[in-house]
Amino acid sequence: MTKWAAAYILLLTSVSCSVFSQTIRLVSPLDNGVGRLEVYYNGIWGTVCDDSFGADEAKVVCRQLGRYESGVTPRAIQTFGFGGGQIWLDDVSCSGSESSLASCSHNSWGVNNCGHSEDVGIICDPSDITMKLTPSYKKGLLQVSHSGVWGTVCDDLFGEVEASVVCRALGYQRGRVIDESNSTKMWLDDVQCTLQNTDLKDCKHRPWGTDDCSGSEAVGVECSSFPEEIAAARLSSNANTQGEGVLELYYGGRWGRVHSTGFGVEEATVACRMLGYNTDAALASLTFNLGNETLFDKVQCVGTELTLNECLHYPWNTGTAWMVIRVQCPSAHLQIRLNSTTSGRGRVEVLHNNVWGTVCRGSSFSSQEAQVVCKMANLPWTTASVTTSYGQGEGLIWLSNVNCLGTETSLDECSHSGWGTAPRCSHSSDVGVICGGDTVSIHLEPPGSVLNVLLGQPLSVKCVVDYSNSPVTSFRWTHSGRSDSGQTFSRTMILKSDSGNLTCNVGNARASTRFNVWCKCPTTRSH
Repeated sequence: MTKWAAAYILLLTSVSCSVFSQTIRLVSPLDNGVGRLEVYYNGIWGTVCDDSFGADEAKVVCRQLGRYESGVTPRAIQTFGFGGGQIWLDDVSCSGSESSLASCSHNSWGVNNCGHSEDVGIICDPSDITMKLTPSYKKGLLQVSHSGVWGTVCDDLFGEVEASVVCRALGYQRGRVIDESNSTKMWLDDVQCTLQNTDLKDCKHRPWGTDDCSGSEAVGVECSSFPEEIAAARLSSNANTQGEGVLELYYGGRWGRVHSTGFGVEEATVACRMLGYNTDAALASLTFNLGNETLFDKVQCVGTELTLNECLHYPWNTGTAWMVIRVQCPSAHLQIRLNSTTSGRGRVEVLHNNVWGTVCRGSSFSSQEAQVVCKMANLPWTTASVTTSYGQGEGLIWLSNVNCLGTETSLDECSHSGWGTAPRCSHSSDVGVICGGDTVSIHLEPPGSVLNVLLGQPLSVKCVVDYSNSPVTSFRWTHSGRSDSGQTFSRTMILKSDSGNLTCNVGNARASTRFNVWCKCPTTRSH
């Protein structure tokens, strides 16, 4: 199988519409308003069961996504069936006039009697569909629309890539050819596609209606997709080199290494994106496995996918291999949050591989590491203390044995045992941090320790609040022994003697600059 014949694009279409903190999306290989419906609840994306889900419910979904137009009848695809993880909603019932799915009646979140074979899919505008399979949406005779007439396609040269172009447009990941026959008018013959194509009409083919085929050569297609089974990724390195190491994926409760012939720049780009790094100049190479178990094989990407789940892969298998994949990623900033009901303190959680996870306190996490956390969270940190009193987190423990100097700006600049490597940690050791000190931090704009202004021209300086533990309503300026109020100091300089220091005071914080008044005065020239 050639690389271009095996690679897949799966763009994760996420049109964020937050209503009562709920967000929905259509997961699909293409951004064409067709895909598996997912809802975001309690920090997790999950699917929706197709029980009772019909045209009214589909209309609400498409309206919430901004894809509904009057006169169009959206359609729910029953038993779309290829999601994974949580099934959030079942027995959804809408009138069709609601502005969001959260406004419709449904079972309690997570309460269902469904399997993922019943995950519902949505077609927002059926009139845009130019290819279809009959009698089933996902399997059957392939028909294409041309000049308002449906016709068949000849199986000459028609293979997995062409079948997958069809299935991607229908919301699935891949397709295969099956035997069919039909005497309906044949529209296309000698179709040859790449996976960059989004419709058969964009592929190379004979002129419409020109063929040398019989009805028994009409092609059929069966579509399928894989559950999104990889929960996380990490790079394993004995040297703990940032953004570089052997690629490992978390599946079935354990980590495994990747062996894949043809794993190159495109796959490395997706792996780095999945890990939260920049993707420019991502590289992949082979390295000796040294006896570790491998779980994954035959991963092939185009390079635009969000995660390796979305690339072409066969069902994940266990095995062994002498050589595995090593990836190098450019650096990127790590995201962090303090999880609690009180601002400025909470359980430390970091976002890695698009998954929030906790940090193990261990013996090394002290005030120096806490200072780095407070910097990352843009909080005051003249005092930064460590605690485990903010409770146990859930899911992955991302970091352990974190050791910082205190001068770093991000935890991933500190030494640690590696992403997802915390063998002696449990969630009872999840670390919390309390950031304290000055209640407000400010700076002046424009910046600079010295400002120059021409005589007779206005001077305008703004006092900007970086952070504050309470709303700031009072700004006090001092200049040449005089006081002013307001967030912006504005004055026209009429005397050179107006030069001097300007200070903004907010609570116990202050910021100062000096300005000089300059005069373009005529000079007397000697003759």
